[in-house]
Order: sequence, then structure tokens, then C-alpha cells
Amino acid sequence: MPIEWEDTFDWDGLQARKNAAITPAVAAGMEVVRQVTTPKVPVETSHLVGSPSVTAIGAEAIIRFPGPYARYQEFGVYYRHGRVGAPLTHTHGQSFFLTTGIVEARDPALRACARVFEERL
Repeated sequence: MPIEWEDTFDWDGLQARKNAAITPAVAAGMEVVRQVTTPKVPVETSHLVGSPSVTAIGAEAIIRFPGPYARYQEFGVYYRHGRVGAPLTHTHGQSFFLTTGIVEARDPALRACARVFEERL
């Protein structure tokens, strides 16, 4: 005995939910990057550690460490003109805090993005 089943699928609704989830998903992923990088920030006054912000617009997310010395803290001795300068002397943190944090946060950040899509779709 044959059996038939018919149904319709709301592809437009699914597309709309996916589009609505993109910005929160990239924000969640970048928030993971912020959490991983912050403990690696060299500490002198703690301003840099407490200052990262995450902004998400569309499909892009930005993490920003403001301050005139954030780039020097990231690149350490290689930031100054002519590639000379003094090494960082902080008792906590490291040069390349953002670079290494991004690499370490890759998989957890992608999982955070996926969770947002899972919840919203």
C-alpha cells in the first residue's frame, strides 16, 4: 500500500531568520575572542585590560583595544620606527596578546557563532 506525504517549507522565513542571526552570531564569536585575549594583555595601569570593546555590524565584528600604546603592547619591541625599542617589562601579559588570542579562540568562537544560529533557526 503506497503512502504519500506533502508539506511546504517556508524557505523565505528560514532565510529571514538566518539573516537576523548573522550579527548576533559574529558578536558572540568576537566576545569569545575578547574573553581569551584579555588575560594575555600586558598590565601596567590595567586601562588596556579593561578597555576592549566588541562591535558587530552586519557580518563583521570588531574587537578594539583603544589607547595610544595598544599597538606597542601587541607588537612589543617591533613597533617602534626602525624596529628598535625596549622589550616589554610587565609582570603579567605578553606581546602578541591579540594575535595569539585570536588563534586560540578560533574553535570556541566558531562554536559560539554556531550556537546563536542553532538557537535562532
